[in-house]
Amino acid sequence: AVAEPKRQPEKFGSVERLFNACDRLNPVLLATLSALCERQGGQFHGATVKGEDRALQKVYRSYGEDHLKLTDLNRCGLAFEDFDQMAACLRAISDDEDIVVLKMKPNKMRFDEGYDATESGGYRDIQIAVRLDTEWTREQGLDKILCEVQLHISAFYHRKTTGGGHRAYVQKRNILGQ
Repeated sequence: AVAEPKRQPEKFGSVERLFNACDRLNPVLLATLSALCERQGGQFHGATVKGEDRALQKVYRSYGEDHLKLTDLNRCGLAFEDFDQMAACLRAISDDEDIVVLKMKPNKMRFDEGYDATESGGYRDIQIAVRLDTEWTREQGLDKILCEVQLHISAFYHRKTTGGGHRAYVQKRNILGQ
């Protein structure tokens, strides 16, 4: 992983420019990660570009009005039956010459031994920030856009999406003003 600031490029000086760029990048990100995930036996969960309402909420609640800190406008989830599949996919992402992985804070590695799961109600996943560095993304000026990839164990993902886990997270986030 590379040590780079977790922030979108300065050239996206307005929210509109950043959203337009992310809209163009999203199909490429989803196709790239979908193929990689499925080769490792995982289930891919793509997403549209984050909604403007939630993005602006984050800008004002968490990022001191700095829209360049929005590094999860493009995002996807990868779910695996076991840790071996998840580890194989992490290696495949790391080894892919078109994907640059950024170093993440320890609190984004929610399976690490030192992670305090009491803050998350026991929820676990791995979040990484990546950018796609291909000839096309460089030509389009999209090669420095940061995207979020979440890796899940299938049982946790199911609980998050159907068992009320994400709804509880949203309630907690709103109570804390995040």
